[in-house]
Amino acid sequence: MKKHAPNLVCAVLACAPLSAHAETYLHDPRVDERTHDQNGPFNYFLTPSDALGFSDSPKAFQLTGDGAISSYWSEMTLWAGTPLKRLNSRVRTLDEGCMPIINYGSLVDGIEYRVKTFAVPAELEPQGNLLAFCRITATNPGKKSQRVALGARVFDREGAWRHPLFDKVKPMWWYDRFIDQSKWQPWKLWEATEVREDNAVFRSESNHLIQAYRPDASGWKVLTVKENVDPFEFILELEPGKSASVDFVMPFTPVSGSRTAEIKNVTTARFDDYLKRTTDYWHEKLNPVTRFEVPEQKVMDMHKSSLMYDLMARDLAEDGKTRIQTVSDVQYNEFFSRDAAFIIHTYDMLGLPKVAEECIEHVLLKDTNGKRNGLRTTHPDAWGQALWTLAAHYRMTGDKAFVERVYPLVAPHIAKLEEETAKDPWGLWPVAGPYDNERINGHYTGHSFWVLRGLKDAIEMATVIGKKDEAARFQKVRDQYEEKFLKRLKDITDKTDGYIPPGLDDPFAGMDWENASGGVYPFGVISADNPMVANTVKTVRDFAYQEGIMTYEHNAYKVRKSKEGKGVDWSQPEHT
Repeated sequence: MKKHAPNLVCAVLACAPLSAHAETYLHDPRVDERTHDQNGPFNYFLTPSDALGFSDSPKAFQLTGDGAISSYWSEMTLWAGTPLKRLNSRVRTLDEGCMPIINYGSLVDGIEYRVKTFAVPAELEPQGNLLAFCRITATNPGKKSQRVALGARVFDREGAWRHPLFDKVKPMWWYDRFIDQSKWQPWKLWEATEVREDNAVFRSESNHLIQAYRPDASGWKVLTVKENVDPFEFILELEPGKSASVDFVMPFTPVSGSRTAEIKNVTTARFDDYLKRTTDYWHEKLNPVTRFEVPEQKVMDMHKSSLMYDLMARDLAEDGKTRIQTVSDVQYNEFFSRDAAFIIHTYDMLGLPKVAEECIEHVLLKDTNGKRNGLRTTHPDAWGQALWTLAAHYRMTGDKAFVERVYPLVAPHIAKLEEETAKDPWGLWPVAGPYDNERINGHYTGHSFWVLRGLKDAIEMATVIGKKDEAARFQKVRDQYEEKFLKRLKDITDKTDGYIPPGLDDPFAGMDWENASGGVYPFGVISADNPMVANTVKTVRDFAYQEGIMTYEHNAYKVRKSKEGKGVDWSQPEHT
């Protein structure tokens, strides 16, 4: 395997402790949000939703917009003040700008409350129960002692936009390692809880561990509750300038009282120990990668944290071998060919070819005997994405042996394309319904972009391993498809002043998606200097962006014609 191109490595910038990143922004509810935006870390979202997870773990906690640490089975809410009030802040920061260790704080009744929270599987084993650690630290900034009160409550998921969001994957094999579903019951508004050894809190009736707590040595008074209606409360008279904290740990999956080893994994887990191990783990994962540098810290933080979230979204399957690249372990927690193709390519670009190849294994379908027999495709546009995933990996690594290993899957994949195009009167990828993204009932422009991209990749792989005859045949298929597609594309763009619409049948149909690339990247179908590209990008930027962010609604051409007073029919909105 050849080394990665040296021009990708422009500088060295590691995820390392920086004093500016170590601070927790303290939200003061007496100050208006505009002032917070001007003075604190920028956060576009009014109610942000964050993920607390770990690489290869099957799921992640959701840190909700109202500050709950939410799992599939339950959620922990945090409280502070006298009387207790929900503890939250929409302005959250990551340790070192790139770690999945979230910090936020708020001034409540004159006391500063800071939260640090993260999630890690027991003993850092990916298939272990995922544990959410949370430390609430109270600080008295005043000149006299004050009463401090904080709390935590584990109960059912409550409120809007909760985990699971669009969740189709429920790894029962993983849950069943910890929970006894024959005894676990739906949450009741009023039910008994009890504190057992090592401050472990159980639901009494179902006999499952739901949380554990550990106050520091500051002299906290603990007010437990026998009925799970109010939070467990911790109170203290705190001297001026002093701080005190309480640690909480919540398992993603509640643990049956009969599973003593799993209970011990929760009750013996210590915040500081796991915080160090988690930090060390992510330093090891994030620091060796290919790096670049620009003179803007936010961009550098985004570079590292984006890689971190991609790795967090990678799941280890039940077999303990297969790595599945999902979109997120909270939202869209499943494999999508399109998203995985780009994420896997990102791993290669950042100098992680082994990680990329581990994820590619899931793209390769296998029979019951483990023999490769096809390429995994989740949607119509995935036909080309699967081939691009393979060829892009070769281009980054130069690994000819990899091509030789996967190439037997290419010709049958081309045969599937020919079967599909034979069904269509235009000879293109057939009409698809509004399944996702562009949401049209017609010929998706992006489908043809991906077909042409995939055929180009098939030609390259055939050429690499000396299959000249097959490369020539694939080239003929591509030339014929390109001719048919470009004719239809010209017909539709003649009606739109050069704007490439989401579909080839109706210029008003659908939402802008892969058409917005102008067919340039990664497709290579249309050259960047083609007037269609400039017209498409300009139309999209002028009519589909709001506040600098791409919208997901009617396509830009339809919006443009409406604003020009052309009498556009809005009776059938594309997205509901």
